[in-house]
Amino acid sequence: MHFANSTSQGVTAMHVLLIEDNEDDACLIGETLTERTAADIELEWVDRLESGLTWLAEDKIDVVLLDLSLPDSHGLETLDKVQRQTPDVPVIVLTHLDDEAMAAQAVRKGAQDYLLKGRSDSILLIRAIRYAIERKQSEKAVRDSEARLRAIIDTALDALIGINAQGIIIDWNPRAEVIFGWARGEALGQKLADLIIPPRYREAHERGLQHFLRTGEGLALNRTIEVAGLRRDGTELPLELSISPLKRGETYVFNAFLSDITERKRAEENRIRMASIVESSEDAIIGKTLDGIVKSWNRGAERTFGYTADEVIGKPIGLLIPQDRREEESQIIERVKQGEHVSHFETVRRRKDGKDIDIALTISPIEDGEGRAMGFSEIARDITEHKSLEAQLRQSQKMEGVGQLAGGIAHDFNNLLTVINSYSAMVLGELDFSNSFVRNGIEQIKEAGHRAASLTRQLLMFSRQQVLEPKVLDLNEVVSNIAKLLRRLIGEDVTQVLCLHPALGRVKIDPGQIEQVIMNLAVNARDAMAGGGQLTIETENVELDNAYACKHALVQPGPYVMLAVSDTGCGMDADTQGRIFEPFFTTKGPGKGTGLGGEHLGL
Repeated sequence: MHFANSTSQGVTAMHVLLIEDNEDDACLIGETLTERTAADIELEWVDRLESGLTWLAEDKIDVVLLDLSLPDSHGLETLDKVQRQTPDVPVIVLTHLDDEAMAAQAVRKGAQDYLLKGRSDSILLIRAIRYAIERKQSEKAVRDSEARLRAIIDTALDALIGINAQGIIIDWNPRAEVIFGWARGEALGQKLADLIIPPRYREAHERGLQHFLRTGEGLALNRTIEVAGLRRDGTELPLELSISPLKRGETYVFNAFLSDITERKRAEENRIRMASIVESSEDAIIGKTLDGIVKSWNRGAERTFGYTADEVIGKPIGLLIPQDRREEESQIIERVKQGEHVSHFETVRRRKDGKDIDIALTISPIEDGEGRAMGFSEIARDITEHKSLEAQLRQSQKMEGVGQLAGGIAHDFNNLLTVINSYSAMVLGELDFSNSFVRNGIEQIKEAGHRAASLTRQLLMFSRQQVLEPKVLDLNEVVSNIAKLLRRLIGEDVTQVLCLHPALGRVKIDPGQIEQVIMNLAVNARDAMAGGGQLTIETENVELDNAYACKHALVQPGPYVMLAVSDTGCGMDADTQGRIFEPFFTTKGPGKGTGLGGEHLGL
């Protein structure tokens, strides 16, 4: 049966379902609601629970007026069936005076209210209906809110743990299960400190909790700190912790939000380690944008190019590139953009002081998360010294061939000189010359032969084919003996000064070779003092330490004898100094010297 009362246009009516088997009671309630009130009411009446459940299944009812004693259902079971069908629709129980106790039980089981049949006027009935609907809506809103909150908690990426003032766990979301390894049922009721806090921190945790309960202050409250956590398997992990207190009555509960930052810490450690490697590298490591703007600059780059990071970052990489290499740089970058790996590309770069240096470049793209190039990493190694050593090696190999040739020539030439020198000596010793002109000619032949023999000795020493006969001797004695000959060699306009240490140590050396060295140095000194000057020859005892030995590969630390030859001549320019040990190099004119003087003794 349908009852309706519409008093307001556009106002939504309340849909009431009355489940009552007594027709008189049903009619009285229907009349009370539809004829004696100003409210908009749509009332449907059924006399069986089964019919009522059918109506409720259509989801159009705002409130149910329910008699607990029906032909097809009786007592609180009737209420249970209605609530199972539509838990969100409020139920008002209708009862007689003798059923009031049961009605009260129904309220405790979820009914919104109960009304006594025949005792409820229209105002009371409408008020009860409105309040029932409002309360049910409020309860549903609370349940929905709690469900949403629970869903948020259960799907949160962080562990959310609730504890009470005694430190007992009262909530434990699924993420906490994943992070710590304890199921919710296992964690609830346990002390937080015993479950997830490493033993060394438990006392501090307890002190902090008690301190907050006394003062309302705490280190981790409403802020984020890093702490160590304990997994079920006993391993520790780094966590980010934030705690929010909530006061309930006279006590507190706490919500702890914990993030597992293991991966982040690992990434930070890797970043720090990589940054340390980059900073400690001897190579220049430079980061730059696609447009060639410098973004990073390590200490190796500072040492290699002379610029500090502040001087370079934000500026174009072209600052380091000589003008004639600009096009080359563009070609290299284009190759990298096309996916080519550029490694050990040899080129030239310019230092802050303007000096060009040889470098080997390795360039790799810096990619974003999707594999797109966002810049370049450039490793530059200074190979200037390496290139110089390579050039020296090539020169050494070339001179080795020259030396072998010179040695072969010297041996053959020496055989010829032996004949010339022997016969010139024999002629001078055996024949009595009345003609001085002939004698002088033969003496010139002998002198030229000796000079040629001296030249062959130099060639043999250069080719390392001369047989050396080292002896232990006093270097002062060698210098003193040769000084007489040197006076005739250097001429009268050059003053000779000897500074010989009186207690000079003895040395083991080939006497002929050291004499040749001194003579060559003296002749070179004489030629450098065309207008006269002073030639000084010194000997001294010296001690060469480890620092010196580290810079000179063939030297062992210990006592040595020093021989120094100096002059007051014009000296050597930088180019000449760079070629001083180069065989056959000489600053003298043609016919004035071989350039082999510095080759003796490996000088």
